[in-house]
Amino acid sequence: VNHVQFSGDGTRLVSGGDDGTVRLWNADTGLPIWNAVALLSNPSRLYSHRGWATLAPTPIRASARITSKVEQAIESRGLFGRVSPTTHTLCLLTKDQKLELWNTQLDEMTWQVDAPELTELRTHKGGCLFATPLGIQEVDRKARTKAFPKTANARSLSIQGNTIVVGLDESVVTFMDADHTTPASVYKMSPGISSAALHPTSKHLIVGFNDGSIESY
Repeated sequence: VNHVQFSGDGTRLVSGGDDGTVRLWNADTGLPIWNAVALLSNPSRLYSHRGWATLAPTPIRASARITSKVEQAIESRGLFGRVSPTTHTLCLLTKDQKLELWNTQLDEMTWQVDAPELTELRTHKGGCLFATPLGIQEVDRKARTKAFPKTANARSLSIQGNTIVVGLDESVVTFMDADHTTPASVYKMSPGISSAALHPTSKHLIVGFNDGSIESY
């Protein structure tokens, strides 16, 4: 963020960042006002600060829509979420720092756990994979928790195939699905890593840095 400006009454705050985005915030709560929480499928629909928007070729009239339990959860308490259409799951972070796993096909919540200071969130094999200052953790669909070692203060989290990629300040660590206790590889780099991911076809490691530079390995 390199620019901020308050509204005349002090209730709104707008910020501009190096990524070229402009965001609108509630100055009292610190929560975003311009915010898209989750994108659901079957039919495709997006929930943002403007409410639900149907992305299907023929939009469903608002009066004809039936609000599901998962939609009600997103509306009432959702901060942001990640959806997996293949496993019919939604990982939803709530405004009171709870993490919920939803079965979108059955329209029911599977579990809810505390998730303070969650910074990154992904769906993974029917459960949720997320980052906190303490490190990367995974909670599967049966609410069993696994911790990934030496991943405290992770800068980024991504998944490509069966490989989990964690960006730290001066290194990138990868884990294989079958073994979360031992890193598959560790790449030492210059400090200031902001993001890291594997290219889906070439399998090159793409790393972004706080100064705006991008490197490929």
